[in-house]
Amino acid sequence: MQSASDYSPFGVLLDGRSMQGDGYRYGFNGKERDDEVKGSGNSYDFGARMYDSRIGRWLTIDPFEKKYMAFTPYNYCGNNPIAFVELDGRDYVYNIYKDSQGNWHLDISSTVHVFSDKGNAVRKVNEYNKFMKDNLNKFKGSYTMNDGTKVYVRINIKFIQGEINVINLRTLNFEQGDNTLYLRQGVIRHKDMGAIGNDYKKGIVGNKIVLDSNGDYYSRAATVVHDVMHQLGLGDRYYDNRKGDVKAHIGFESDLLGLGPQTDYKGEGFSFSNEHFQNYAKKLFKKQTFSGYSIKRVDNHSIDEKP
Repeated sequence: MQSASDYSPFGVLLDGRSMQGDGYRYGFNGKERDDEVKGSGNSYDFGARMYDSRIGRWLTIDPFEKKYMAFTPYNYCGNNPIAFVELDGRDYVYNIYKDSQGNWHLDISSTVHVFSDKGNAVRKVNEYNKFMKDNLNKFKGSYTMNDGTKVYVRINIKFIQGEINVINLRTLNFEQGDNTLYLRQGVIRHKDMGAIGNDYKKGIVGNKIVLDSNGDYYSRAATVVHDVMHQLGLGDRYYDNRKGDVKAHIGFESDLLGLGPQTDYKGEGFSFSNEHFQNYAKKLFKKQTFSGYSIKRVDNHSIDEKP
């Protein structure tokens, strides 16, 4: 055992109720401690911001403060750490709020910055946004909790033309919850292609997709949105034995995530199973009891979608 600690709800170590092994740097919510200035367990690195557990406040303002004017930009967990947790990720933003009928709404959103070596990023952005608009109703679903309360789930993906700062190679105007899509010629399937992790060498802090730009087969809207759904935590719903044999999970034969990229599917008449929305709700709500005000978070954890 390397560590055993009891904390107050806001993360203060309780006197005489902790044990830390030599060299073990992590503590509250699994975050790395910064003990150099304020002492042990008083400052934590959440990735995007530093947190002071003694006052229950961030040391810098929320980058989305203008969207949530009802909250102080320094608050932790909406001042309710019993019901909420703060996760630092970069893949998608979700906003949870309650309507006047007592039902919950879960809005999941991401902005995808599109780059193309063929100079057609603007045309592709328009194509992808049109696909989302034309299929808007398919990206909505619901989940009924044990007490009968409804959770309405909506996915919103926006595509924009990407811009790079040529000095540090960082994506310009890149915010939490954003992702990137690179269309490049000569990309090899299974080796270079698909939704992949952070690219620290180029300073890109969010997940990115790399797809072949040579022709419209892999760069078409259906394939791109399929991979963006991976960035939003959803997994493939098909089997691929790497020999060209693709078979959808039972019940997902026409689902956007059940249609493998090696098929001749072009995006017409696809479905998007309500099971995806149920899995979002189950994961993000778990067994927590939420208060009556809004809360927004950023998440980068995959949904456990089993065949």
